[in-house]
Amino acid sequence: MDASTNLSPALVDTILSEKTSICILSMANCQIVAFVTNYAHEFSLDCIMIILLIKATVSNQHHVVIYAVGGVCLAASIALHSWHAITAVYTRSVFGACGNVPDPLIAILWFSCLWTLNAFLSGCFLTVIYKHHRRKKSPVYKSFLKDGMWFFLLITVSNIITPSLVIRGVLGENSSILFDVDWAIQCVLITLQLSHSSKFRQGQSNFSHSLSVPPELEGPPAGLFPKTVTATTLGKPKNDKAEPWEDYLIEIPLEEVAQYKATIIQEQIDSGQKRSTSEEPLTHPSQTYRTHGEPHRLSFLL
Repeated sequence: MDASTNLSPALVDTILSEKTSICILSMANCQIVAFVTNYAHEFSLDCIMIILLIKATVSNQHHVVIYAVGGVCLAASIALHSWHAITAVYTRSVFGACGNVPDPLIAILWFSCLWTLNAFLSGCFLTVIYKHHRRKKSPVYKSFLKDGMWFFLLITVSNIITPSLVIRGVLGENSSILFDVDWAIQCVLITLQLSHSSKFRQGQSNFSHSLSVPPELEGPPAGLFPKTVTATTLGKPKNDKAEPWEDYLIEIPLEEVAQYKATIIQEQIDSGQKRSTSEEPLTHPSQTYRTHGEPHRLSFLL
């Protein structure tokens, strides 16, 4: 009787201490899981923004200003998200899920950086595509404009609605899960853009045929137009104030490419370096060539 009486308090103390240890360990694990999840979420968003940055810089000939503005906004977004991940207080709901209510100021500043970066990069890309579409009505440019506008508009709406719902705490301590909804929307939209670009590349390669030219003149693949070749002149434009894409882009008929090919072969024959004439028929060139004594390089945006 005495032994059981003495054992009961010790047993209760042991159970309570173990239960307390389990609760502390669970809270620690909750913070670790939520911390890793936050950084994984930020990394995925950074990948999407880097894709937009690459598209904007390539279409604008790797302009330094785009790198600078994009880099500053991206660094600010990473800093704000890191601040939130470190200072946030994580709690476990009655269902066992880890959650937290972010600081409203951090949420507003973070989404402001994301929206600014998205608006700037989308604007740079769409401006160049619109100039091409205005000069040459093509379904390629039309599709790029449509995808870019839908991406910008939907992300803008998401960047306004998501922080508003999170700050109001519509889901209580689990309101931060709405950040994942915003991330899912961006992933779906950027995936659609990349899939459309891949389809255009595949369609381009189906009808593009190589032009037999000397190895030293080989260039990047291109060929969105079946009857003409879009090329860019190497060197600076005559008018320094003109837009590079405006001055550089020209369209050259395939007949001129055929004349160039015949001229090259004739020059090699005259110089004693006879070239084999058993080559593929000229249908659509996809490499570099020279016309009117000026070097040209085929341009491409994808």
